[in-house]
Amino acid sequence: MYIQRILLKKALVIGIIFLFFGISIVPSTGNIIEDVSFDTHNSDVIDNSEELIFRGKTAYGYIAFSGSSGHPEGPCYFDLDEPGDITSLAPTQSTYFLTGGTWTCDDRWFGSEYNSGILWEIDPETGDMWSIGGGGIDCSLSYNPVNEKFYSVCGSIINSEGELICDLSDESIYLIDIAFDRCGILYGWDYDNLWIIDIETCEATLVGPLGIDIGYGGYGHFDYDTDILYISTYTSSGKLYECDEDTGECTLVGNFEGGAEITALAIPYNCSNHPPDAPIIFEENGLLFIYISDPDCDDLSVLIDWGDGTIDDWIGPYNSGKIISINHEWSEPGTYNIRAKARDIHGAESDWSDPYEIVIENNPPSTPIIDGSNKGKPNTPYNFTFNSTDPDGDDIAEYVIKWGDDSSEEIITGPFESGKEVTGSHNWTSQETFTIKAKAIDIYGADSNWSEFEVTIPRSKTTVYTLFKLFFERFLNLGLVFKYILGF
Repeated sequence: MYIQRILLKKALVIGIIFLFFGISIVPSTGNIIEDVSFDTHNSDVIDNSEELIFRGKTAYGYIAFSGSSGHPEGPCYFDLDEPGDITSLAPTQSTYFLTGGTWTCDDRWFGSEYNSGILWEIDPETGDMWSIGGGGIDCSLSYNPVNEKFYSVCGSIINSEGELICDLSDESIYLIDIAFDRCGILYGWDYDNLWIIDIETCEATLVGPLGIDIGYGGYGHFDYDTDILYISTYTSSGKLYECDEDTGECTLVGNFEGGAEITALAIPYNCSNHPPDAPIIFEENGLLFIYISDPDCDDLSVLIDWGDGTIDDWIGPYNSGKIISINHEWSEPGTYNIRAKARDIHGAESDWSDPYEIVIENNPPSTPIIDGSNKGKPNTPYNFTFNSTDPDGDDIAEYVIKWGDDSSEEIITGPFESGKEVTGSHNWTSQETFTIKAKAIDIYGADSNWSEFEVTIPRSKTTVYTLFKLFFERFLNLGLVFKYILGF
């Protein structure tokens, strides 16, 4: 059966969306079709269930036009990586071909019928089909795995209660099909572009051009395991594309077998809660960051092991996909391995991140400043102050002093606070210029450079007077003679 181009209608849609809860699906409006016509299922259907067990990543679809493949019109499946090999499940049981398809959290496959708008459920193992109601105008549909509701598009978007969500006619956007990603973000596409549609505000944001000829159809579904959007198209032959959800650009995966047209595309997935991805720790411009993400887009808390016995216990929560700035102060220099793990709102935890190694270096103290008198007398003690600052704020363990004479090296033992003045005292017995040297050592053993300070102990001015005094005291009589001669 050759597929005609689907006519685009901008009419308000009535009676094509159904409410999905529990075992049965009941249409909210339109023609109610009881679930009886195909309740017994078709006994002539080929059972491929055993073969399905051993397949790889599989997608389901509806063969709307077989091309040269020889397959009958009806449900089928194929490998996402090898669309050139199609396996037919069963001949169709619908009057018209199915257009949009979707998959639900309880592993059910649904499609809407072209022209009639009747909704069908398809058995993914046997291909058996049964009507579940609907009727009216034909639309494409998608299932939101986050709020577990159906949405349908016929140019505009309607929810499972039959309520008009988004009338995009004002923005001149007519969507062919829609698909929710695993985080419940709705994507839609027209013949040229990929859009993001906010189902709360109805704001349409352009992602980018598809870069392909949609032709007939253009039905899509996300693979939630890889978060890749796949779209099946038909121009002169059927093709499968994967589309970049960040740019809109579509890349050919392959041609469908025999050029067949595949509609009602649906890709199975597991709706159970997935644990978060292991965090990624990285450094940028001297700052530390953690990137966290969750396959289900749940909010996450983070546990950080800083490698020094300190743990930041489940900080957050943060949105999935957030980059968090983190900081820590290590009390000692050394090499530390930082690790982190994430926990979602359901209590599922990720694996530990790869360790991030950080080296905390110990910087030496500054060269001490020596202050005191630079002149003095022999055999007189003089005080001098020594002051060193540690760039890491470490205490100074000791000051080492060399007084410049034959005395032993002196150590002034602390610890002392960084920047605190320390006093030392010394006297010199000889008369010359001495060079005082000092260095500081912090509590982790890092030595500063040596500083120098000169002190001069000069010859006393009173020395000559003292010699004359001694001379006259010893030669007192000679002094009397001089005194007599001089007439004193």
